[in-house]
Amino acid sequence: MVVEFRNAAWVNQPTFDLLRSLGLGFCSVDEPRLRGLVPPVAVATDPLAYVRFHGRNAAKWYQHQEAWERYDYVYTEDELREWVPKLWELDATAPLTLVYFNNHFGGQAVRGARDLGQLLLA
Repeated sequence: MVVEFRNAAWVNQPTFDLLRSLGLGFCSVDEPRLRGLVPPVAVATDPLAYVRFHGRNAAKWYQHQEAWERYDYVYTEDELREWVPKLWELDATAPLTLVYFNNHFGGQAVRGARDLGQLLLA
């Protein structure tokens, strides 16, 4: 089981220690760099390293009519490249590393996964 926090106040060592003691995983996330949101911290608290890419659509994060608008985002190569060393580090510390992109009807998840995969293989 993996826990995804939605507030930056939970991203700290005591939380990581608690998750480890309970045998729960921490969900690392990539999302807009808005005040109060979870920062891009890569931590594995159990044998599963888990990362979710929500997109960085800051303009629509809170101001949208439909929920899908928040995740209408295409990652740039530079944004994905920020995660390459973090993902390699997670993979070195956890037996299994899973990376997910938010699904969107426009296919951004598929594109993001493909682009990140190419960067990881380079």
